[in-house]
Amino acid sequence: LIKALNCDAEMLNVRYFHNFLFYLVKEKIVLFAVLGIHPHNLGKDTISYGNKQHFSENFSAFVNYLTQLRDIPNFFVYLLLNSQTNSYTMKNHIFKSLTLGILLLIYHTTIAAPKGVAPEERVPLADPFIMLHGNTYYAYGTHHRNGIEVYTSKNLKEWHFGGLALHKNNSYGEKWFWAPEVYHIDGKFYMYYTAEKRICVATSNSPTGPFKQVKQEPMHPGKHVIDNTLFIDDDGTPYLLYVVINRGFSIYISELEKDYMTIKPDTETFCIRPKQRWEREEGKVNEGPSIIKHKGTYFLLYSGNGYTSQKYGIGCATSTNIRGPWKKSPNNPILQSPQSLAGSGHGAPFYDKKGRLHYVFHAHYSNEKIHPRCMYISRAAIKYIDGKEQFVISDRYRTPRRVR
Repeated sequence: LIKALNCDAEMLNVRYFHNFLFYLVKEKIVLFAVLGIHPHNLGKDTISYGNKQHFSENFSAFVNYLTQLRDIPNFFVYLLLNSQTNSYTMKNHIFKSLTLGILLLIYHTTIAAPKGVAPEERVPLADPFIMLHGNTYYAYGTHHRNGIEVYTSKNLKEWHFGGLALHKNNSYGEKWFWAPEVYHIDGKFYMYYTAEKRICVATSNSPTGPFKQVKQEPMHPGKHVIDNTLFIDDDGTPYLLYVVINRGFSIYISELEKDYMTIKPDTETFCIRPKQRWEREEGKVNEGPSIIKHKGTYFLLYSGNGYTSQKYGIGCATSTNIRGPWKKSPNNPILQSPQSLAGSGHGAPFYDKKGRLHYVFHAHYSNEKIHPRCMYISRAAIKYIDGKEQFVISDRYRTPRRVR
């Protein structure tokens, strides 16, 4: 069916059409459209969309565009009631849309219905990070009171628990082991993480550990510095980004020595602080930074709002210089409450085995319960939108399954 309609399979979401069909039947919108009822008679059900392009000639393009929108039913009301086409074309749209919805619904419920991941089967990692090494994915995150856990996977779908990659006996601190990230450099694995609100780094000869600190001490002298992440620029210069807590959560960057463990003196530079409204609803927070570079532009991804908030989300700032100044996207947050997930944020970008870009993040356990936060994965991309390149994260996420 997808091939016949010439649709992009990546964009086609069966769930949207299930809801779309149900809404049409429930609200009798098909009848409204055929009778030509004016939009104001539908009241709140009609929304004026900025993009008024019509798809009378190319139904495939219409389907592709429709599947990219979050509010499918309201857009369809707008399209039907504002179309300049004749009644025959309008009825043809309705017939094709209903047919498509019915066929996809049947396909969804009888053949391709995805098996849901039960709450107890989800991967309980907050602040997750995924590293691909060899043919295996390794996931690390916040969860265990005694250190940092590791999970492994071959396909990003099923994950096996690998125990503690870092134990508190081999690290500075006794508690609050947060936000780990692991990088493979010159045959050695470096884990950057937080312990007792201080940033640390430990090393290992294996991605599953044991990771150990050579010197069990923080990397930064500050008392409340968290969420450190490594970025190595094209010229080989290593940088460390981190969050300083002082009347809010702000992000800074420093250059590292070639040992990837020592911060170069007098190189600390301010990056961003919470200024956009969505970042300040429950606390003044910019945290969980990571950087990806594309065609000379640095994309600084971060989380905003307090992590306990259901409106915790992900933002993006850009710069042509690693030391800034940084400009936050007016489209922020670029991910927030995807498909009703609560508290989604603090993740990191990564590439899969086929070179495709993804973003891993966590969300609350449910709308009523925060912990344990669980790991989710979405496709990501850098796209040319409105005259400039922007980092986008799909709100259609994958729920990894923990295999016992």
